[in-house]
Amino acid sequence: MYKNPNDQDIPFESSAKDLGVMMYNKLMFRDHIDILWSKCRGLSAWILRTFLTREKVPMLKLFNSLVLPRIDYCSQMWAPHHNQDWAALEAIQRRFTNQIAEVKDLDYWSRLKTLSLYSTQRRTERYQIIYLWKIIEGLAPNLSANEVCTQLSDRRGRYCIVPKLKRSECSNKIKTIRANTFGSPSNVIYN
Repeated sequence: MYKNPNDQDIPFESSAKDLGVMMYNKLMFRDHIDILWSKCRGLSAWILRTFLTREKVPMLKLFNSLVLPRIDYCSQMWAPHHNQDWAALEAIQRRFTNQIAEVKDLDYWSRLKTLSLYSTQRRTERYQIIYLWKIIEGLAPNLSANEVCTQLSDRRGRYCIVPKLKRSECSNKIKTIRANTFGSPSNVIYN
């Protein structure tokens, strides 16, 4: 048990909210994603109820200033690794962009291209790469000092090295969680 400053036991909690992100002892963020999905859907509905215009510029301004910051907040940490979670987050942007008059008849990917938007998954990956670059350059703290290591290759440029798991830690669930955490950027290559 951990003690507080008054030397009392700190009770065990299966979840806690810290800086707006629900943290769970099982390293899963599904409930956080569900809460986020609900709030962003509500904000999108409020925008569509409140403003009569469906023109591109005001709709994008409203979406980019009210909804996207909620989706992107701390996404480096809680980014989903299940397809259903990505689909739920992508649905927010898909439904909202479908209301914009100029692109309403286009499919989702064409709408994104026309509106110069990234998909939710692409934005999250971009933020992860930027944050890793900041760690490597010493512009952000390396919170996982044992894991974020780089090497330089003439052919591949700078790339991250992730140490292998010990045999005792090799359950599939642990492998999946670790492979999808921010501290294990096994497929990120920088040039």
